[in-house]
Amino acid sequence: MRTLIALFLAGILAACGRGPQEPTFIEPKISPQTRVLSLETRESLEGLVINNLNECLEYTNQSRPRCQATLTFKAGSTQLGELEVGQILASEPGPNAPYGFLFKVKQITAGSEQVVVEAEEAGLAEAITEGEASFQKNLGASDLVQAEGLSPGVRFANGQTRYQAQPGVQPMNVLDFAFNEIIYDEDGNLSTTLDQVRAEGKVFFDLQNGFSASVTWKKALGIPVYPNGVYFKAAFGIKHNTSVKIFSTLGKTIKKEYELAKYTFKPITVMVGPVPVVFVPNLYITISAEGTVSANLVLGASEELNAQACFEYKGGFRNCSSLSKKFEAGIAQANSTLKVTGSMNGKVDVLLYGLVGPYAKLGAYLELSATVPGNPVWKLDAGVKGSIGIHADLWLFRLDTDLEIFNEKLGTIAQAQPGPPSVVFGGGSLVNFEGGPFINRPYYICATAFDPQDGPLPVQISSSSDGSLGTAPTSSKCVSYTFSTLGPRTLTARATNSLNLSTTATTTLTVQDIPPLAQIIQPLPSLNPTLPQAKAIPAGRYLFLQAVWEDKSLSVPDCTRGEWRSRNRDTNADMGDEVPSLGCATRMRLSNQPGWRRITFKYTNPQGVAVEKFVLVNVGDPDPRGTNEPPLAKITRPLPTFSKDKAVNPTVGSTNLVLEGTVFDADNTTLNYAWYLAEVVGGYPGPKKAVPGGSGSVNVPGDLNVTLPGVTIPSLAALFPSVSTCPGYKQQFVAYLEVSDGVASSARPRPVIMAQRFELPVCIN
Repeated sequence: MRTLIALFLAGILAACGRGPQEPTFIEPKISPQTRVLSLETRESLEGLVINNLNECLEYTNQSRPRCQATLTFKAGSTQLGELEVGQILASEPGPNAPYGFLFKVKQITAGSEQVVVEAEEAGLAEAITEGEASFQKNLGASDLVQAEGLSPGVRFANGQTRYQAQPGVQPMNVLDFAFNEIIYDEDGNLSTTLDQVRAEGKVFFDLQNGFSASVTWKKALGIPVYPNGVYFKAAFGIKHNTSVKIFSTLGKTIKKEYELAKYTFKPITVMVGPVPVVFVPNLYITISAEGTVSANLVLGASEELNAQACFEYKGGFRNCSSLSKKFEAGIAQANSTLKVTGSMNGKVDVLLYGLVGPYAKLGAYLELSATVPGNPVWKLDAGVKGSIGIHADLWLFRLDTDLEIFNEKLGTIAQAQPGPPSVVFGGGSLVNFEGGPFINRPYYICATAFDPQDGPLPVQISSSSDGSLGTAPTSSKCVSYTFSTLGPRTLTARATNSLNLSTTATTTLTVQDIPPLAQIIQPLPSLNPTLPQAKAIPAGRYLFLQAVWEDKSLSVPDCTRGEWRSRNRDTNADMGDEVPSLGCATRMRLSNQPGWRRITFKYTNPQGVAVEKFVLVNVGDPDPRGTNEPPLAKITRPLPTFSKDKAVNPTVGSTNLVLEGTVFDADNTTLNYAWYLAEVVGGYPGPKKAVPGGSGSVNVPGDLNVTLPGVTIPSLAALFPSVSTCPGYKQQFVAYLEVSDGVASSARPRPVIMAQRFELPVCIN
C-alpha cells in the first residue's frame, strides 16, 4: 500500500526596506531627447510588436540582446509629425501597450494613414540623466490582472484554470490553487504510468510587503558617482504555505523544475518628473524534483521559513537578506538506494516596462538519502535556498549579478527507526518440476527474507506436523525435505536480524499420494480384438512381458510391486498360462488352450494405491509339432515416459544416444540383429538408416534372455543432416530393432521387428 505523506513548504520573503535615506531627494533632469507620449499619441498607437521577443525576454541571461520593436501609429498626431531618429519615447500603460515602454527611435516611416517607428529598448539614464524612483506596493487579489495555470492539472480557488481581470467580472478573492501534475514522464506517454514522477497538493499564499525597489542616479561632470551617483536596492516579499505530495514509480535519475502557475499583477507606474517609469510584478510557483527516484518514494516534513530576499548596489553588490527557520520531523519511505531532493519555490520578478529587471527565487527543500540495506535505511535532511539577481542596462552602466543569498542545510530532521525483516514464501532458485509435494519424494520449500538493515537473511522453516524442516540459505532460498506422512500441515518461515527483531510468515501445504501410472509395451494387443479373424498367436508360444510405470512415492523403482496375470477374456478363467506373478518377470508362456486372453499388469504403491492396465491377445491353435518358433525381441532403451498422466515418447538428446535391447529364442539358435533409425516426417517414418556398429549376432543358450550389446550414436546429425539446433518443434525419430533366426516362414515372417519412437527437445544445447 502506497503511503502519501504531506510535504509542507512555507517561505516568507519580507521586504528589506524602501530604499536609502540618503542621498536626499534628487530633482530629476530629463534628457532633451526624451519625448513623453501625450494622451493623443498613446491612443493613436495601433500596434506594438517585439521582433526578437524570445531572445530579449531572457532577463536572467547576462548576454541577452536588447529588445527590438515596431510601433504602428495612426497618422495625425502632432507629436508624431515632430518625431526624430535618436529620440527616446516614454509611455505609461495604454490600450495597446499595457506595460508602457521606453524605446529609442531608429527609423521613421510616415504615410498618409500610418506612421511606423522602428525602435530599440532604452535605458533609464538615457531618458532621465539624473533622478530617483522608489516604490513599495502591497499586492492583493484585487491587483491581479491574470492568473494562469501553466499545466493542465492546476485549478484556482474558484475552480477555473485561468483568470483574466475584465470589467464586470468579480475579481478572485484569494490567490490559492490546487494541482495534480505529472512533473516527469520518461517516454512522454501519459498512459504508461510506471515511468512517471507525480506531484499533487495545494498552495496558499499572500503577498506581505509586496515588492519594493529604490534607484538613484546622478552624474558629476558626466560621470556617475555615489552617494549622489548610482544606487539600487530591491526586495521581494512573499509568504506561502504549501501542502505537497511527491511520489514516483520510476527508477531513474532526473532533474526537473516544473512551473505550476503564473500571476501577473497591475503595472506600478512611478513618475520621475514627467517620465513614467513602469514596473510589472510577476509571481511564479514552481515545484522541482532532482536526483534518483524509485518506486513508492514518499517525502514528508513540516517547516516554517522566514526570509528576507534583498540586495543593493552601492559601488558593488551587497546581500541584505536575512533568514530564520524552523523544521519539525516528518517521515519518509523508500525501497531502494537513492538520493532525491524535492522543493517548492516562489519565483518573483519586477520587470521594467515588462522587459527586464530584478528577480529572486526562494524556497525550502527536503533531501532524502536512502541506502537499502543500511542503518538507518533512510534519513531526511532539510534546507533552504535563495537567490536574487539582475542583468540589465537600466542606467548609465550595466548591472550584472546573481547572488546566492543563502543555501543552508539544516541537518537531519527525521530518520528511519530500525525495523524487522520481511519474510515471504517463494522466490527461490530451485523448482519442483514434478509438482507436489508427494509422500516419500524430495520437495523444495523456498522462502525469502530481506532486512532493511542487514539485507538478505536465511530463513528457518518448520512444519506443524514434521518439526524443523531446515534453514533456507540466502543463495538458493530453498530447503529440500522428504515428507513421510500424508495430509495438510502449516509451514512457518522465520527470519531474525542482527538486532534480534523477527518476522514470521505461514502457509498451508498438503502432502499428496498420487496414484501410480503404468503402460504395457509387450505383449502387443491383437490387431482388432472384436473381429474373429484377428490374427492369432499360436498356443504354446513364448511372449515377452514388458511394462513401464511411474511411482512418485518412491525415489527408486521397485518392480516387485508389479504383478502379471493372464485370464480368459470372456470368463476370467485361468487358462493355465505360465505367468510369473512378480512384475519383475520378463517372459511368459501360453498354455496349449486357444482363446482370447486378457493379460493384465497391476502396480501397487507403498500406500496401497494400485493401477491396472491390460491388453487383449488372440490365441489360436498350437503350431504343428516341429515348427520353428520366431524369436522374441524388445527395446529396453529408449522407453516411454509419463507426462500429464499418460505414457509418451521419451525425449532424448541428439548426442550419445544409446540403444539397448533384449532377445530370446525358444529353439536355442544363433540370432542376427540390426538397429535402424528413421526420421518422422508428416507423421510417418521416412527411410530407415542403419546405425553404424548396430548389427551383429548372439547365441541364445538354454532358457535365457540375452541382452544385446548397447549401441551409442555419437551424433544424430551425422545420420540426419536435418537435425537442427533449435528448430522450434520436437523432431521425432523411430528406433527399429530387427531380429532373425535365419528361418524362412510365410506364416511367421522374419525378421521380427520392434519399434520405439523418441523425440528431441525443441532446442538442443
